[in-house]
Amino acid sequence: MTDQGFGVVRPLPGNGLVAYEGGLLLVCDSAESAADALIEALRETAASGGDGRALARRAAQVLAANMASDPATCAVAGPVGAGVAVLVSGSASATIVTSGGETRLAGSDSLTWADRLVSGPVERVELSLPGAGSPIPPSASTAASCTAAASSATSPASSPAGPRPPPSPGC
Repeated sequence: MTDQGFGVVRPLPGNGLVAYEGGLLLVCDSAESAADALIEALRETAASGGDGRALARRAAQVLAANMASDPATCAVAGPVGAGVAVLVSGSASATIVTSGGETRLAGSDSLTWADRLVSGPVERVELSLPGAGSPIPPSASTAASCTAAASSATSPASSPAGPRPPPSPGC
């Protein structure tokens, strides 16, 4: 991941929809009645500068308003600090890879939805719908994954402290 979100987003073959804006990611079954409202939640959250936690909360509101039938099949993710917030519902699933290992979430394991804050740095986030194609094997995407991990691991706190230049006039 980078400070702006995910380093590389690769849609997989299948009948779902993928939306990515402002570092926030959504996958959804295109036949879901809540799909338009979920896309609008992503757009509004991105436009207001919201993070993954804000997107997960907005998605939960949309899902709660559409609880008359089976849970919608969708997943959202977005950066929160050095980690990521993830929410999955219905038959959607998520795999989050960090240096500490993998975290897997499945909407089918919950009565409503499953959500989690995963501490980073995050190396890979995979949001999946049933019937989606297979992702590129990790060995084929090492360069992109390593670049994203290096970017998200760099922080001002790790920069060496040194003399600061004097403030410019007008500051």
